[in-house]
Amino acid sequence: MPLIRLQCYEGIDESRALYQWNEPLQRMALEFVHQSSATELSGRMVEPKRRLYSTDFLISGPILRALQSETTTVLLIDEVDKTGPAFEAFLLEILSDFRFRFRNWAPS
Repeated sequence: MPLIRLQCYEGIDESRALYQWNEPLQRMALEFVHQSSATELSGRMVEPKRRLYSTDFLISGPILRALQSETTTVLLIDEVDKTGPAFEAFLLEILSDFRFRFRNWAPS
């Protein structure tokens, strides 16, 4: 059975545990869009903001990897006592349902 480890520490937040955006890849894609807009792709482009905040640019954290696993996976949450009350409440919310809903993909 696969084991995924979430190493907790003081100051850990939801984004470290769930997912982060791959900002360097997003910047490269945005640069490509700007360079392509003056050429042949300008008529066929999809809205760049929506594309930049798709799963193509997502780096999954330990919790998301465990939830998305196709097989039964063990999620080891190590040293949870070093976290604060807000992160502990977040963990309880996520783990009580064994799922996570993406609320806002793109920042407002």
